[in-house]
Amino acid sequence: TPIIKKIKAIGDQNGIIFNQIAIGSIGSAISVSGRAPSSEAVRSFKNDLTADAEIKEVDLPLSRVVPTGDNFVTFSLTFKM
Repeated sequence: TPIIKKIKAIGDQNGIIFNQIAIGSIGSAISVSGRAPSSEAVRSFKNDLTADAEIKEVDLPLSRVVPTGDNFVTFSLTFKM
């Protein structure tokens, strides 16, 4: 779908490896979880989503950015379109 392609393109620019992209009903939050090479890459992904005019209410709690033992961080965020 166009939504998934857009999210994937923005993620690819930031080195994001997606675990899940969950899209509910129209108007409900879209949930994304994945891995990134650093917390800075996650922040950049969030900022790029926020900069997109079609994407609203990007929520990335700091508690959802967790370092792993393999030089990555895991994260989950939500947003609306």
